[in-house]
Amino acid sequence: MYNILLVDDEVEIINTLQNNVDWASYGVENIFTAHDGLEALEVLSANSVNLMISDIKMPNLDGISLLHEVRTRYPQVRCIILSSFREFSFAQEAIKLGVENYLLKPLNHEELDQSIRKCMNNLSMHKHVMQSLFMDNVLYRWITGDISKEDLAERSKHIQVNIYFRNYCVVLVKTASQNVAEDLLSAFLRQLQSKYDAYHFIDYTSQHVLILGGHTVDQQVIHEALQNAIDQTSREEKLTAAIGSVVVGSDQVVLSYHSAMDCMFLSTASAGQHIHIAEDPSHVDITDYQLNQIVNHLKDSMDSDEPIDPTPLFREILAPTKDFSLSSLNSYMNMLSARLLRLLVTLGLVDPNAEQSIMLSTHHFEATPTEEILFDCFDDILTMNLMMMKKHLCRLSPICTLAMQYIANNFMEYVSIKDFCSQHNVNASYFGFLFKKETGVYFNDYLNQIRINHAMTLLKNTNHKISQISKMSGFSNTSYFIQCFKKRTGMSPSNFKQIISEE
Repeated sequence: MYNILLVDDEVEIINTLQNNVDWASYGVENIFTAHDGLEALEVLSANSVNLMISDIKMPNLDGISLLHEVRTRYPQVRCIILSSFREFSFAQEAIKLGVENYLLKPLNHEELDQSIRKCMNNLSMHKHVMQSLFMDNVLYRWITGDISKEDLAERSKHIQVNIYFRNYCVVLVKTASQNVAEDLLSAFLRQLQSKYDAYHFIDYTSQHVLILGGHTVDQQVIHEALQNAIDQTSREEKLTAAIGSVVVGSDQVVLSYHSAMDCMFLSTASAGQHIHIAEDPSHVDITDYQLNQIVNHLKDSMDSDEPIDPTPLFREILAPTKDFSLSSLNSYMNMLSARLLRLLVTLGLVDPNAEQSIMLSTHHFEATPTEEILFDCFDDILTMNLMMMKKHLCRLSPICTLAMQYIANNFMEYVSIKDFCSQHNVNASYFGFLFKKETGVYFNDYLNQIRINHAMTLLKNTNHKISQISKMSGFSNTSYFIQCFKKRTGMSPSNFKQIISEE
């Protein structure tokens, strides 16, 4: 359960923040308010506060001065700064003081929501506090696709990150010891400093993330430098690294990150020191629609007393692989396993810790498999995930199970965590915290995922207009639907429909 402090001398801004953000879904119990910096310090001295959202220009004690005091007295408090000023000096000073984000008025609701979500994630996962939280926040939103091109361009100037290279590649490194990681990365970056620009941060799982950019980026050059660094700092400790696919343009960095994450995930069962290199994404193209087809099959299997034949699904999903090389086929099957499990975790259908705990047996064909062998492999993937779904959903509390059913039955209409909690006489703040804890995803995020999945089905199987599909999927605003769809799939609904039609 969390406590929030809102600080602004404008009453309208305070009211907007209080009423337009679904605080209960983030597990927020108390919302304190203050109208200047001195009043805010009084609140902080009397209460435990997790997140402070403050204006810059206020009477008595301004936002920057307040930040100085908060960093000295209450360093554990996360901070988001609001301002009507575009002068770089304000942002620069706020960044130095370690703010989570620096938002301009008038507030963009989506940007504010994303910033709050990241803060709550960092709090719930006890993310290690880095010297530059602002830079970490921007880089993380860049690799996960949670930042617009315009915002990235604006913020990249503040943190001196070049987003105009031709090629980029994301590298992930995980070690058992922080000292080993620091020695390794220092040696690694020394070898690459004349070739690429490198931007580094640590994510919430204590995994080191490096974004490499340059005119021409080569996976083999990165592999060689990383191996040399390992040799120089060799210790008898487990070390795993993944080199993502090389992509063109800053807007494709998210693809490199996902490919590196897939490789890292598939190495869960590995021991010792390993470096994994992602395939070119064009060789292992697995669409969100295909993954959602499998998820729907697994859900139907959960509800059925009789086994459901996976043959039609097998022919649809594995049809593109008939012309694959053996190497590409192996990559495809393993990436399919990894991405399916990660999607099930995201949807709250599998234990949030599954990615860290499961010993995944990777698939590796020594020779081109027959259709029967390929089918057995596909069936094994379905069976493994179905077992994990059953195991996880049996452990969900009854109220979370009811909430998921409530969303499934009502997602095409107005859905509210407050209405659900009112119907079942549950404290909304506590339930928002519980739902995130048990499912691994926030209530509203889960709702949007269900709606987008439904929209994808409509786009494939109907000729309705985008505005109609938006409404039929539960979105009251078409532009917001397009934004959510693009964030979820990496493309607009119209582009998705065009690709499906061509296939």
